[in-house]
Amino acid sequence: MKYRIVIYGIGTYFENQINKFQSEKRKEEFLASVIALSDGNEKRHGEKLYGKEIVNPESLELYAPDLFVIGTSKKFFYEIYEVLVCKYSAGKDSIIWIGDYIFNFFVSSVCADNNFDCRSPELHMDAVTTHSILTAVDSEHEIDYEPILKQTYSRFLRNGDTVLDIGAHDGYHTTEFNDLVGSDGNIFAFEPLPLQFSKLNERFNNPNVRIYNCALSDCEGEIDFHSFPNLAGLSGIKMRNTYKFDTEFNTEVNIIKVQSARLDSFIGEFKRIDYIKMDCEGAEISIISGGLKVIDAFRPIMSVEYGYGSYSYYDLTKSSLFELCEKLNYFIADIFGNIILTQQLWDEFCDSIYWDYFLIPKEKIKLFLQRINDWGRP
Repeated sequence: MKYRIVIYGIGTYFENQINKFQSEKRKEEFLASVIALSDGNEKRHGEKLYGKEIVNPESLELYAPDLFVIGTSKKFFYEIYEVLVCKYSAGKDSIIWIGDYIFNFFVSSVCADNNFDCRSPELHMDAVTTHSILTAVDSEHEIDYEPILKQTYSRFLRNGDTVLDIGAHDGYHTTEFNDLVGSDGNIFAFEPLPLQFSKLNERFNNPNVRIYNCALSDCEGEIDFHSFPNLAGLSGIKMRNTYKFDTEFNTEVNIIKVQSARLDSFIGEFKRIDYIKMDCEGAEISIISGGLKVIDAFRPIMSVEYGYGSYSYYDLTKSSLFELCEKLNYFIADIFGNIILTQQLWDEFCDSIYWDYFLIPKEKIKLFLQRINDWGRP
């Protein structure tokens, strides 16, 4: 969706934010929705910047913008927010900070939520540009990457596909998979936590969704599993460091017994596998190692979470995933589906921003990119 926006606050911070765009084309797309610029500095009123008039704040109501974007640093946000609300009658829900707006603009473009495709050649969309823009986002910004992961796999999954949801947790992605593959498709969900497993069974009472109460790994049998009742997303085979959450959440951990299984032990149940989603707190490479026959037989697209905060507990390194993909004849792509071709690029990406990556069989790379690029087009 394209908004009519007014930007209030156009000093050095605003200029630095605008310069985060990696091409003039991208900057022009962003500025196309700007109908006016405003600033508290009266000396600038009447001037033009980026072809836009700098207007007196008192005339802002005349422009009837959809959004007021505050172009100062975050520490001045609330001061200006109060001015816009109290003095210029701006609606509270119509005010957003420049860092948030640029990020949302970028993500909505990538996810094809509007009418222009930022993966098109003229916009120079590639993994390096993605990395550069996300790195430039203010460090205060907390990002939920799960919806972005969903938007990307939604581009290549089709009705009738088979998906494995390993680490199904509360069923967020299982629900999406069920909608995408339809009644002609199949979903195999794996969840070791008893409570989450029980809720999944209650939620998915249809024959094409099969749910297994086990942890997948490279071994069979009963194992210890670290369960965080108040932070279930941190639960896993290995104990995780919880220092980031200690002041906000109860990080009590219980060690429970769960069944561990190899993915290969289920090979007889699969007729096809199109996509495997793994979110297992560092156990992803162990799961792949325990499923080499399945991977060799079906050559699915996969996605993994891979970051130092989890893989390090399995004595793995940054290079471990890249080297494994080389052996399996797979490419790695970023969360937006941009291919990371070299070890040097992987070393730059891994552990820098997000943890979600796609693993694509090299023989399916053309099909993957075609579906990513053609998604949503008439």
